[in-house]
Amino acid sequence: MKNKFEFLKSGIMGMMIGSICYLIVQLTYDVNIITKFGIISVWLGSFLVGIISMLIGNEILPTCLTYILHLSLTAGIILLVAYFNDWEINYIFGLEFLGIYLLVWVGLLFWNWLSAKRINAVLKNKNS
Repeated sequence: MKNKFEFLKSGIMGMMIGSICYLIVQLTYDVNIITKFGIISVWLGSFLVGIISMLIGNEILPTCLTYILHLSLTAGIILLVAYFNDWEINYIFGLEFLGIYLLVWVGLLFWNWLSAKRINAVLKNKNS
């Protein structure tokens, strides 16, 4: 079982990613209605998505099932946030969700690649 620090770290990382995505989406709309409730609900939903992301890399479930479960739970949380904020839920919303989901994954994969490259460079210098 992961410790409390890992839950908090994953939740805060989810909040950071969710907040950035929320602001980017708000920039694309002509009518922006940002409310305190909207911000708090996005933070809470993003925190939950961050915690759900702890599923990834576990060795209990098969990898494919883990990713399907993560996508499904994330979509469910985002749909709840959208419902409570009275956002229009239609196929455009679904396409935006999938696009953002994929962009976040590409960003995380790129970040991990950069981190691995940096660590490998340090190890190479240390071993030479």
